[in-house]
Amino acid sequence: MFAPGGLSAQRTKAAASRRIGVLWLGAASTTFGPTSREVLLRDTLRQLGWVEGRNLAVETRYVGDGVDPVRSVQDLLATRVDALVAMGSPIALAARHVTGALPVVFVVFGDPVEFGLIDSLARPGGNLTGIYMPTAEHAGKRLALLRDAVPATMRIAVFSFADSRARVEARNTQAAAQKLGVHLVEMNLNGMADLDDAFLECKRAGATALTVLTEPRTSFHLGRVAEMSLAHRLPSVAGYAGFAWLGGFMAYGADGGEGIRRAASFVARILDGARPADLPVEQSTRYVLALNIKTARTLGVRFPRALVRYANVVIS
Repeated sequence: MFAPGGLSAQRTKAAASRRIGVLWLGAASTTFGPTSREVLLRDTLRQLGWVEGRNLAVETRYVGDGVDPVRSVQDLLATRVDALVAMGSPIALAARHVTGALPVVFVVFGDPVEFGLIDSLARPGGNLTGIYMPTAEHAGKRLALLRDAVPATMRIAVFSFADSRARVEARNTQAAAQKLGVHLVEMNLNGMADLDDAFLECKRAGATALTVLTEPRTSFHLGRVAEMSLAHRLPSVAGYAGFAWLGGFMAYGADGGEGIRRAASFVARILDGARPADLPVEQSTRYVLALNIKTARTLGVRFPRALVRYANVVIS
C-alpha cells in the first residue's frame, strides 16, 4: 500500500513510540458482526499506515456494567497514551471531564450535543471529536419491522429506566405504536437486576414481542436479553446490529462497524497532527437490518420473503 521510503517508512521512523488507548463499553465478547470490533479497529488503522508493533502501540480496556468509567479513563491515562478512543457515551462523557487537552475520538449512540459531549457537530471545540449514530429517529422503523416480521402481534413490551437517556426514543416508539395500532407494554426497571421479573411480567401482561431501547445499560447485557427473549418466546428487535449476532431475533440500527472504521480514520489524522477541534463530528450513514433465521426457527416464526430480501445480514 505504501512505497518503500514513503509515508509509511517516515511514520515508522518519526513516530515509533506513538500509543493510543482504547476503552470499549461492555465485555470483550461484545460484537457488531462476524469480525471482532478490536480486530476491525486494528485492521483499519493498519490500512491507514498505523501498524501495531511497528509504529503504534494499543492499550485496550473494557468498561463493564457497574465499572466506574472515570476511573477506567484515569487508569488508561496513566499509561501515557497520545490519544484516547472512547467507545460508548459513558466513556466519552468521562473522558470529557478528565482528559484535559489529550485528543479523544468517540463513537456514541445518540446526539452528542444533546447530552453535553460537544458544543456543536461542525465545531466540536475542546479535545473531543468522533462519530455518532442516531437512534431515536429510527425507533418507529424498528417497531414497524418487528410488526412486519410478526404481523399477528398486538402487544409489544418495551423496557425503560427511570433515569433513561433514551426518552426521545421511548416517545418515538410510543408514537409509532399508536400509528401501527399496537399496544406497548411498558416495563419500568430500576436496573438490569430487574430483568428476570420484567420478562415474567410482560408475559403476564400479554406481550408477544419485545423492542429494546438503545442505551448503555442494555448494551452491557445484550446477550442476556437475547437469551431471555428466546427463553420466553418473545421475538425481539434492538437498535444494536450486534444483537442479532448474539442470538436476538432481529436488529435495525446504525452500522457499528462503520463507526469503528470512521473512528480509526480520525485517530490516524490526529496521530498525523490534526486537532480534534478542527475535525467536525460525523454522523453514521449506513444502517443495517440483521435477521437471525435460527432464532426465528426456534420461535416458530418465518420471516416474510420481502423482509429477507431487504435485510443486509441474514444469520442462519
